[in-house]
Amino acid sequence: MLRNVIAIAALVLFVLPASLSHAQFKQGDWDFTISGNGANDKDFRTFDAAATVSAGYFLSDQFELGLRPSVIASDGGSNYNFGALVFADFHFDLGKWVPFIGANLGYQWGGGNTSDSWLAGPEAGIKYFLNATTYVYGSIEYEFNLNEGFDSGGFIYGLGLGVRL
Repeated sequence: MLRNVIAIAALVLFVLPASLSHAQFKQGDWDFTISGNGANDKDFRTFDAAATVSAGYFLSDQFELGLRPSVIASDGGSNYNFGALVFADFHFDLGKWVPFIGANLGYQWGGGNTSDSWLAGPEAGIKYFLNATTYVYGSIEYEFNLNEGFDSGGFIYGLGLGVRL
């Protein structure tokens, strides 16, 4: 199933029309975002909500490294945990549309029934520039616990607002 999701996402990202806007990222740019996320396990039995911010730096026109801290409410708000991920994303410049793919690695901690653990996973998404510096974006990650293996993961969806400086 994950293979099908990745194949469909890749197809959509490559067939999107390019715009004439010059909103591309350049080497040395900073990228700041804020988003709300929702997550479920692979069987859609649980749901979590999160608020996330991120700061990234472009090492080249396409390659970004960054940090993404978040706070997560689980089990209907009765349990909270925190996370911090380091991410690396490759961006495809299509004018106003900027799809990206990448990976992340991080740690989560908290109380209740949340266990402290190392996390990792692939991610993809698309940014749409509203003007030369501000964009909206959507993303999807498959995040899994490194101690429990790839099958322990679930999907995380994000929708947010970002700015290029």
